[in-house]
Amino acid sequence: MDGTTLLKKFKIGYPAMVCIIITGYASVQNAINALEAGASGYFVKPLVIEEVIHRVEEALETQRLQQKLKESEERLSSFMDSATDGFALYDSELNLVEINKAASAMFPQGTTKEEFIGKNIFEIAPGLKETGKYDQYLQVLKTGKPFFVDELVLNPEFGDRDLSVNAFKVGDGLGIITTDITARKRTEEERERLLKELEAKNRELGRFTYTVSHDLRSPLVTIQGFTDMVQTDLAQNEVEKAKDNLKFIDKAATKMEKLLSDTLQLSRIGRIANPPEEVPFGEIVAEALEQTAEQIKSSGVEISVAEDFPTVHVDRMRIAEVLVNLITNSINYRGDQPHLKIEIGHREVDEESVFFVQDNGIGIDPSQQEKVFDLFYQVDTNSKVCFTLPVV
Repeated sequence: MDGTTLLKKFKIGYPAMVCIIITGYASVQNAINALEAGASGYFVKPLVIEEVIHRVEEALETQRLQQKLKESEERLSSFMDSATDGFALYDSELNLVEINKAASAMFPQGTTKEEFIGKNIFEIAPGLKETGKYDQYLQVLKTGKPFFVDELVLNPEFGDRDLSVNAFKVGDGLGIITTDITARKRTEEERERLLKELEAKNRELGRFTYTVSHDLRSPLVTIQGFTDMVQTDLAQNEVEKAKDNLKFIDKAATKMEKLLSDTLQLSRIGRIANPPEEVPFGEIVAEALEQTAEQIKSSGVEISVAEDFPTVHVDRMRIAEVLVNLITNSINYRGDQPHLKIEIGHREVDEESVFFVQDNGIGIDPSQQEKVFDLFYQVDTNSKVCFTLPVV
């Protein structure tokens, strides 16, 4: 067995081994065969020992550098594969050179990155040109200026994802880093939703003061009006009449206490809802008229109330408050109408009962009519119309 044959056998088991051929039967072909077999040197006897030592040192240094390069490549590969962002490297013709684990995970299941290495970018992403990104990638290769874009990728296999794509020049090739920003996008969307919700709550809060004063004013007016009447009754020694008027004051005070309690609860939960009950609507109308009796009397308003109201299943107190609000708004914002008439009635529409409070006052602009049903909404008071239905 000659040295070259032995060298080949060693290289099979120990490919990194440094081997030098020393022979007394030199030929050009033998030298070529030895180097092709992996020899680090080929020397002919008699030897110049200094040359042999120098060649061995060179071979060992080359081996050391190759080992360092291998370790560096392994570290780089490990680093790339541990990265959560996808990384792909293409050559100047946009053929795939390398790809990390995160990027290969975007390929169809059951495929490996080896199946894509060497393929052109059009084979990997057939619709790339239609998106305009292909031209952008060519510009990166031409100018060296990086390209950034956020996009929504529709993927029935993995689910839709928001991706951030960063393309940049690497040597004469192209590097592409793809970051999944789906979670960040969802967080931003949730933040926007919460900000809009907060703005809406702030608007409601800004109108809350108006609502409190609006709902509390009615019993206060009642108390003030009947207090004056009680004083007059007592001055005229009409004790029984004073007692009757004191009952209205007591009811108004009870009403105010209930409103204050509900207002505190409203500040915690947004809206108050009492259990609905079966009640003749006419009784609710009577309660509302009783609560606004002093305002009706002092303002000289003519009230017309329908008969035969149906029974309804409602939050009795809240509907009474709605009627009180409607009546007091009609009185307070009558405009220049000297003979205000308020009609409370009902009608059947598509087999449903529709209840109404209407007057011959200034009215509400059609553009504002839907808005009065918004929580705490108040029409512009500059138009001398102030209207709210905070408890509908």
